[in-house]
Amino acid sequence: MTTPTPTGSAPDDGSFRPPASIPTEQTVKPAGLIERLEAAEVGSRELDCEVYEMFNAGLKPVPKQAGRYFDPSIISVHGAEKYITRGTSVAPKYTTSLDAALALAGRVLPGWWWTAGKCGLTCHASVGPDRAFIAEPDLSKYDAGFHADIPNPSTPAIALCVAALKAVAATGEPR
Repeated sequence: MTTPTPTGSAPDDGSFRPPASIPTEQTVKPAGLIERLEAAEVGSRELDCEVYEMFNAGLKPVPKQAGRYFDPSIISVHGAEKYITRGTSVAPKYTTSLDAALALAGRVLPGWWWTAGKCGLTCHASVGPDRAFIAEPDLSKYDAGFHADIPNPSTPAIALCVAALKAVAATGEPR
């Protein structure tokens, strides 16, 4: 077995390995979330939080502060006494902001291409592996990409989240 390579690079054997810092398939099970996103007519903080929790296993919500999580990776040093406090993080607006959805896709699928759009009938998005970063046998399995075509009303951001989550579910783990 080879060790994981840095994000966006391919190991010498031609296969693509996920970075070690992103959750594995044991913590990422997006099937139910995909269904809820596909059924949503608009984005919401509730859905944003579900997507955030999917890829940030172990963070605990701050009571009575929707979308905010205790994050042990954020540490602040205060004043001359240099006392330390633990920080909090905020779930990005993945379902209402295309920029936030793009940042998510880039983080969980580095080296993959994406498209997103909206027409009179649907909001749609696709993600797929960039040939520069993935080789056989994985290329044949994932070359067609993963797609979301959600009837309106919806948002391109939701469609991109769905396409990225479908890729994560099919490949077994985020890249």
